[in-house]
Amino acid sequence: MNISITSIIRISMTDFIEFITKTGTRKQTVVKTVKKRPKYSPGLDYWKQLRDALIMYHTIGQNKEVLNELLNNIAIKSKMTNYGKIIGKYLEFIGNKRYSWFIPPYGEYNIDELNIRVNPELGWIRKNKKYIIKLYFKDEPLTRHEVDILLLLMKEAFKEEKDVTNYDYAILEVQRGKLHERKINNSIQPLLEGEARSFATIWSKLED
Repeated sequence: MNISITSIIRISMTDFIEFITKTGTRKQTVVKTVKKRPKYSPGLDYWKQLRDALIMYHTIGQNKEVLNELLNNIAIKSKMTNYGKIIGKYLEFIGNKRYSWFIPPYGEYNIDELNIRVNPELGWIRKNKKYIIKLYFKDEPLTRHEVDILLLLMKEAFKEEKDVTNYDYAILEVQRGKLHERKINNSIQPLLEGEARSFATIWSKLED
C-alpha cells in the first residue's frame, strides 16, 4: 500500500495512550483534539519541564537539587502544586534505589497511514538490567490490557535496535508508584493494530 507523505498521520505515544484509555465517543474526542491542536510548541507541553528535570535528575546521579530548582522556577501556582505532587511520588518510588543512566532509544510504529512516535523518557540500568521506561503522569490508573498494548507498542517500535534483546520495557505510573514490567504479550498484536487503525479511521472521517 503506497502512502503519500501528506496523508501520514503523525502522533505521539502519549496521544496513543490517551486514545486507548478512552471508550466510546471519548475516543473520537481524543482524535479530534489531536487533529485540531496547533503545531507542537514546548510552551504548550504541560509536562515538558517536569520530564526534562527527571531526565536531568538521573543524568547527574539522582541529585534532588535539580527538582527543587524546577519547583522554585514555576510561576503558576497550580502547575507548581501538580509538579510538586508528582515529584514527591516519584522520589517515594525511587527511595534508596540507585540507577545508572543511559539514553533511551527513539522509535516509531507504523501501520498504514498512522505513524506513532515512541519516545520513552528514561533509561535505567540496575543489576545489569536495562529498563526503557515511559512515564505516565495521570491520576487515572492503567488497566492490565492497556499496559500490555503499550509494552507491545514499545517492543514493535524498537525491534530494529541492535541491543533489543537486552531491553526490558516498562510503564511507570508515577502517581501510583507502580512500575509495570512483565513479559511482552505478543498474542495481542491484532489488538494493537486494531487500536491504531481505529485512530486512523476516526481521523479520516473527521472534517478538517
